[in-house]
Amino acid sequence: MPRALLLLLFLPLACGGPPQSDGAVVEGYQGVFSLLRPVQENQVRRAPKKYPPKLHHMRTGEGDAADHESLPCIQVRPPTTFSLEIPPPPQGAVLELAIGIRRNGYRGRGKVTFRGTLAGAPLFEESLDCSEDLPPEEQRWHRLQFPLQAGGELVLSADYGGTLKNAPIVGFGQLRVSMPFRARRQRASRERPNIMLVVIDTLRADRLSCYGYPKKTSPNLDQLAEEGLLFERAICSSSWTIPGTASILTGLTAPEHGLGIADSNYLSDRLETLPRLFARAGFVTAGFTANPLIDGSRNFDQGFETFHNWPWAQAPRMAAPVEKWIASVGDDRFFLYLHLTDPHAPYIASPEALARQGVTPQEEFAKEQPTAVVVSWYKEGKGDLARAKRAAAYGSEVYNAEIDLCDHTLGLIFDRLKAAGHGEDTVICVTADHGEEFLDHQLVGHFNQLYPETNHVPLILWGPGIPRGKRVATPVGNRRLAPTLLELGGISVPRSMGRETLLSNADLQHIAAAGVFGAADKGHWGSFETREWFDLGPMYTMIDGPWQLITCTESDPPGHGYTELYDLREDPHCHSDLAAENPERVKAMRAAIDAWLERSAKVRPSLLPTTEETRNLLRSIGYLGEDE
Repeated sequence: MPRALLLLLFLPLACGGPPQSDGAVVEGYQGVFSLLRPVQENQVRRAPKKYPPKLHHMRTGEGDAADHESLPCIQVRPPTTFSLEIPPPPQGAVLELAIGIRRNGYRGRGKVTFRGTLAGAPLFEESLDCSEDLPPEEQRWHRLQFPLQAGGELVLSADYGGTLKNAPIVGFGQLRVSMPFRARRQRASRERPNIMLVVIDTLRADRLSCYGYPKKTSPNLDQLAEEGLLFERAICSSSWTIPGTASILTGLTAPEHGLGIADSNYLSDRLETLPRLFARAGFVTAGFTANPLIDGSRNFDQGFETFHNWPWAQAPRMAAPVEKWIASVGDDRFFLYLHLTDPHAPYIASPEALARQGVTPQEEFAKEQPTAVVVSWYKEGKGDLARAKRAAAYGSEVYNAEIDLCDHTLGLIFDRLKAAGHGEDTVICVTADHGEEFLDHQLVGHFNQLYPETNHVPLILWGPGIPRGKRVATPVGNRRLAPTLLELGGISVPRSMGRETLLSNADLQHIAAAGVFGAADKGHWGSFETREWFDLGPMYTMIDGPWQLITCTESDPPGHGYTELYDLREDPHCHSDLAAENPERVKAMRAAIDAWLERSAKVRPSLLPTTEETRNLLRSIGYLGEDE
């Protein structure tokens, strides 16, 4: 990468930011360019014939000791030597890398020696004990950092001396060019507020009382909306977690950041994110997530000083550590990211939440979740149609109780925020990565399509600088939160995010004129009564004023054309396709989608391909089939 481009990527370090106070100065490093990529054959100087270097995720220990997390790395088996090319770096850049040994399967004694040279000059030599009885606290990634005066060929090698014939698997992780930053802590105030971003996984807007749902599922969020700003038609960027969340954090649409679209689920260091920008402005940053996809192995922890992931933990499990962290911050300004997963399948709510929503547990679906019942009816013809319908209806009721549980927990966290003295100096934002379907369009779950039950999500802003008791009808993408929250924090918005925010009437007009776009990389079409199911491939949507177009650009189900147009004024749930009556409008909107995809491809950074570990996790969640 050219030096000028590396400098441009990190330009926000030196511009913008809130006024400084007498707070402590903090120092850190943030990656700007990753060297992790598949190693080509001509870059390998030596390696076991059956184990060439490969891009992978790897853990160094078998327990829960610190620094045992799974890191993306170039994984090798000694003896191996390979090379990478480092572009000319900007002044002050450093090379960050981690070295580690995979313990699983190795039952011997010995050492692995890691070496590196840059442009022919020695860079490091480190020997790590690979003995099976090494204490767990020493079975960790060892992190190294070196100043970069120039670029050139980086040669990395691993050699083994031990008791067994075959060496253990080892990894060169992190492998990125980073830049230093210094920032001063700020004292929170109404003029310089904290920012709290809550993403409720799988939450469709029309299940909240403040969006017109007749059942009282969300009293705390309703109060937040009543006292703040509610966007009536907020649209997520994609139909599943990784691309939807990446859009919220980067301000980019899914084809622009590429996650979930271009065989990558790794958040590139070349993408500016909210936590990175807030950290460089001196905010204390923390992320708490219950979705296993939003974790450090996919680089979603970048920019966070504190980051915790508890896969599929219910909201009450997360409340105590979040409240403890809030109490620990004191008066320093903070950016807090909270990703809750309660509404996500499997649908399991607490007895208290079920009781509040009047849901009677049904033992019939205790072992076989409603989503599994419906999918098995579609794919294998198991069970009967009536049972599948009952399963979907029951899943919908428990889903309401999960929303109730999530809302109840958020109410406790909001109370803790006020008790800590941050009730008047914190902006709270609540949104979702995507929604959920319960046979609204013949399918269940999400990931499948781009109808309102999947892409219409809540968007509520509350706090200092936010209009009180206002509702906005303009369709907006919730990716616009990124520049909006930065502006509320007094931080210059990177050009990559676009400059339109949700708090300017002029910007809202521009957003409306440009249209709102969404994408799903693996769309599906189904007819529940007849058990027809078709894989559609990539599909896209555009909302232009009251009109929504949904189209699949690569394939159509046989006998079922898949370009649909809906008038959301008369048909907000998208059941009356008007494409045949409006061919010119369809043509113009498809052309706009094509132009958006062409623009997106030009700005998308190079991305790490998805590893098999991530694919296995996606299969376990139901996002991928066994053959994908």
